[in-house]
Amino acid sequence: MTIVVIALVAAAQASTPATLPGDACTPSALVGTWKVIEAKQGTEAIPTGPTDPTEYKQVTPTHFIVFQVAAGSAHTMIWAHGGTYTLAGGTYTENIQYGFGQPYSVVSGKSFAFQCSVDSDGIWHIAGDVAGTPIVETWKRVSN
Repeated sequence: MTIVVIALVAAAQASTPATLPGDACTPSALVGTWKVIEAKQGTEAIPTGPTDPTEYKQVTPTHFIVFQVAAGSAHTMIWAHGGTYTLAGGTYTENIQYGFGQPYSVVSGKSFAFQCSVDSDGIWHIAGDVAGTPIVETWKRVSN
């Protein structure tokens, strides 16, 4: 039993980078609208090409919402969830308070902590664990 637990912990750690590129996140650096440009859940890459659904995240000084729109249409939202967040010492923690769709049924009422960094090029990196699955995402700031 101990060997299995150690193997699962080692696999999760292997999927999450020890350090992220860029500088630790600051509240002012996160405020805005972001589009996911690369994502990995466990060992599986999530498609982010032009014919795939698009995921966005909007961050205010106190709240966030992440949502996905159907491929080819910015008018059809597939799922969304959001709530408050905290940022302390390079750790970004989302507190899921509302939403709809498949991911919300898994994350509703829970909190998830991520390592968090931002590059000078407007790229946001997060890595952590959501409901037992390692998550690594790269977001690009959406310009006006």
